[in-house]
Amino acid sequence: MDVYWSPMPSRVVSPMKVEEPELALRHFPKSVTEDNVNKCPAMADYHKNLFAIKFPLSYKIEVFSDGDLCSELYTPQVFQELVRIRDKSKRLYSLNFNSVFVTDAPCDIEITSAHTIRNDFTKKTFLVPGKYDIGKWVRPLECAFFADPECDKIDINAGDVWAFIRFRTEEKVNFKRFFLDTKMLDMMSMFSSGVFPRTDFKGMGYYYNMMRQTGYKSRFMRLIKENI
Repeated sequence: MDVYWSPMPSRVVSPMKVEEPELALRHFPKSVTEDNVNKCPAMADYHKNLFAIKFPLSYKIEVFSDGDLCSELYTPQVFQELVRIRDKSKRLYSLNFNSVFVTDAPCDIEITSAHTIRNDFTKKTFLVPGKYDIGKWVRPLECAFFADPECDKIDINAGDVWAFIRFRTEEKVNFKRFFLDTKMLDMMSMFSSGVFPRTDFKGMGYYYNMMRQTGYKSRFMRLIKENI
């Protein structure tokens, strides 16, 4: 299955630094014992179409006892671009390292914490998980996470894995990178305006039907294929 992907534009992170997702199994510890768990069929099946997403740059964040954040690295403008404080009391935040994934045919994508990876980010946070059909809806994946109560700083290193994504398909995933132009960004802004603000809960089926009825998905796919 072809999975079209692109990093979202950023004024502080060059898209050239954003790497294609790579198989999560490559980051699994290699066992050298006779009962090599890397060759366990159940473990291998679990990792099918499971990919790791990595940070494109290094950054350091201080977490205060009241849930506020700051960083002395780079400038305040960089902090404003990269970090969003969503709920200080719950220590819920977002980092602006977003990419969008789209397919022609229906295919669920799932995002979870990189639970088999040990780095400073994965040890001190847990990611807000999610799932939606990238063949029926267009939106970027988001790095939204909760920081542990005792966490007072988070060291992010370029190349560290921050999430796992799984594509729910039996087919082999073939990544195709495209360039997000202004037409596509305008369309994505229009899609998101149909989601927020909201006063009552709507399941993803509501938004799938909304996009299907408009025909915007096929237009978006045409633009993607013109920008590969």
